[in-house]
Amino acid sequence: MPDHAQGHGLGGQMMTEFLTWAGPARIRPGVPDCDERALRFYQRHGFEITGERYLWRGRLPSPYL
Repeated sequence: MPDHAQGHGLGGQMMTEFLTWAGPARIRPGVPDCDERALRFYQRHGFEITGERYLWRGRLPSPYL
């Protein structure tokens, strides 16, 4: 999301709607370690780092949430 579009709560609203729609389905987003802002976003919405990791595009270590 462009910087000018961040900080207005739209992403949070969309995540809330998505989680309501998804119900009890298991959702496992992967986020590169270097994307601290995205990690905080997912954690604010109840996701936890599982300890499992994978290489995104074969090079960026990324935890599953």
